[in-house]
Amino acid sequence: MAYKVDFLYPLIFLIILQQSHGLDIIEDLLKLNKGKIKDLCFDIVFALDRSCSVAEEDLDRSISFMTQMIKEIDIGAHKVQVGLVVFDDGARILIDVGQYNEKSRLLEAIDTANYTYNGCKTATWTALNLVRTSKKLLNNNEIDQQTKKPRQKILVVITDGVPFDTKHNMGKMLKITEKEAVKNHEAGITTIVVCIRNSDGEYVEDSDATIFDKLASKPLEGHKFYIDNLEVDAKKVFPTLARFTCDYRCSKPIDIVFILDCSMNADGYTHKALDFIVSLLKSFPINPERFARVGVVTFNDHATVEFGLTKHTTFEDIKNAIENIRGVHKKNRDTAYAFKTARQSVFYANEARNRVASRVNVLATSERAWPKGYRQHNMRKVLGQARYNELYEINTIIIGLPPYEPNIDTQQQILDEWQKLVTNKDTNNIFDMKSSRATFEDLEVVKNYIAKQMCDLVGLE
Repeated sequence: MAYKVDFLYPLIFLIILQQSHGLDIIEDLLKLNKGKIKDLCFDIVFALDRSCSVAEEDLDRSISFMTQMIKEIDIGAHKVQVGLVVFDDGARILIDVGQYNEKSRLLEAIDTANYTYNGCKTATWTALNLVRTSKKLLNNNEIDQQTKKPRQKILVVITDGVPFDTKHNMGKMLKITEKEAVKNHEAGITTIVVCIRNSDGEYVEDSDATIFDKLASKPLEGHKFYIDNLEVDAKKVFPTLARFTCDYRCSKPIDIVFILDCSMNADGYTHKALDFIVSLLKSFPINPERFARVGVVTFNDHATVEFGLTKHTTFEDIKNAIENIRGVHKKNRDTAYAFKTARQSVFYANEARNRVASRVNVLATSERAWPKGYRQHNMRKVLGQARYNELYEINTIIIGLPPYEPNIDTQQQILDEWQKLVTNKDTNNIFDMKSSRATFEDLEVVKNYIAKQMCDLVGLE
């Protein structure tokens, strides 16, 4: 359904996903950065192998490995809670999950814990069972009081060898360990295995190391690591932990219109983009009077209003409507017309709210803003719409969707073009998915960050 409304004054904000301008937000959020504390939410247990084959210097490195990661995250009842277990002939708890909710006290407890080993066996099976079944560890069934959802559970096993009891029952103990690992996976425990060298400087032989594949969560890349230097290589493991970001909720009145590119080059990505939109909207309580209203426009060489701001008033209704969108893929894209349609046929074709709400356009595209006339690239109309938006204090979010653009010249052209549409040129608000080898899964990692930026930067009190 088409509407014609000439007057406008929306506030729209722009995020461009970019790397070539010197800022890769995904990489920045995932890596260990001193002084850049990550907003993560999970319960984690570190299980340290203390059998006699582990050299004392490797114990010190294991402690440093843990503390490096802990220093980069918020510790607290609603953030990250940490537990610590050691295993040798048996397994024992050194720190309960959530026992210390102040980072300084937690780090002190890790530094002063009793790591004395009790024998030369490697009772990995006992450690796996203990972590899963003890209410002091990951059998707490804790519900996050903010999200009302079960907290994510993570186990990091640091070991130099395969499970071992005696040389006569190795096969039996391997099977028992595998069964414990399966039970942990079924209990929703994400398991990361960190393999280190033994006191002879050797890794476990490949023929024996298949047990680590059973212990680690899938995919193995990101959940199983061979590490030479624990003090240095914590950065290899941290990206897996950094994906468990805290949920974010925007409690401000905001009108959001998603503008989805359905041109031919975006074919095959539309359903993933729609899934991401649904996921992103979980951060915005849907309430026509107090919080968020949502509309969707799809475009190629034309623009279609899928639904306006007042059509659906609950998250489930919006989710169902988005899932039923069938974007028509055509070769060309007319971003200028899409901007104009969103402004005139969505924002101002809908009744005003009792409370003034900021208005946000989210342009999800994978290419340049080509207008009609595929062979002649002309930005004049797009820039005209962008300037018209600026006249009325409009900003725009651009999510540059995957896939990766290997041609550096093309990549730079796309980014330069998008940059011209930016109202707020603060590089902290600029991302890029096309200029790196990021995926839609990586986009999920930063969705809470994007939601917070949308909510924070609209200038509401």
